[in-house]
Amino acid sequence: MNNNMMATTVYYPGVQATASMMMQQSQSQQQINPLDSKPFWKFNTTEISNWIRQLTPGIPNTGGMLFPSNPSIAKDTTPEEKVAMEDEYRSKLIVGNTLVQNLIRALSAASSCNTPAAAAAVGSNSSDEPMLKKPKIGSNNSGDIYQILDPSFAKTNTTNTNNNSTDLSTGAILSRITLGGLVNALGGVNGGIVDTLTCIPLSELELKQSSNESSKKEERKKFLEVVVPTAGNLKLKDLISLARGLHRSIAAR
Repeated sequence: MNNNMMATTVYYPGVQATASMMMQQSQSQQQINPLDSKPFWKFNTTEISNWIRQLTPGIPNTGGMLFPSNPSIAKDTTPEEKVAMEDEYRSKLIVGNTLVQNLIRALSAASSCNTPAAAAAVGSNSSDEPMLKKPKIGSNNSGDIYQILDPSFAKTNTTNTNNNSTDLSTGAILSRITLGGLVNALGGVNGGIVDTLTCIPLSELELKQSSNESSKKEERKKFLEVVVPTAGNLKLKDLISLARGLHRSIAAR
C-alpha cells in the first residue's frame, strides 16, 4: 500500500441497525394520520372534531389554543398548587369541549348536506361524496340559527333568514367560513354574536354610532368584555381570539 495514500474509513451499518431503521420507517408510515390526505371540504362532523382535537394544544395563534396543554408539575410544587393546576386544566378542557360541540352543532344546523358518518338517518353510502337532504324548514334545530353563513353562501331558503341553510357539507362550510361566522359557531348563541363579515359585535351595530372616535373605542371595549354563557363563560374578546387561532389553522390546512 502506498504510504502517500490516505486510508478512508467507510461505515457499513450492521444487520440489526438496518433492521431497526426499516422498522422505524414502517412504524412512521403506519402512524400517518388519514385525515392529512383527505380534502378538508369532505370532512364530516366527526372528522372535524377529531382534526381540531389533534392540533397541538396550547400553541399560540392556532386552533390548538382551544385546548390546554398538560400542566407541567415540578417536583417542588406544593399539593395545593398541584390541585389548583389540575383544576385549571380540567376547567379549560371543559371549555374546549363546549366550543367544539357548539361548532359541530352550528355546522350541522346550517348544512342541508349530510354525509353517511354524520347522519345515519339519511341511509348508508359507501361513497365519500356527501348525500343531499332537504332541510326541515321550521324545525328548532335546523337552519343557520347561529348565523355562521356570510352572504357569499348560496342559501336554500330566502324567505326566513333564521332557517337559511346551504347545500354544502359541514367540511365545505368550515373551509370557507369567515372569522365572524366562526365566532358565532363557537359561541353557540341563537342569532349570533358578531357580524359574519366584519366581526363587529351585533349589539354595537344595533346602537346609534357615536361620532366621537374615543367614545366608539370605549363602547367597543365594553361589548368585547361581555361574557358569553354558552361558550363556557368566556369573554367575547377571548372567544374572538380563540376563533382567530382556529381560523388560521383552517386556512393553513
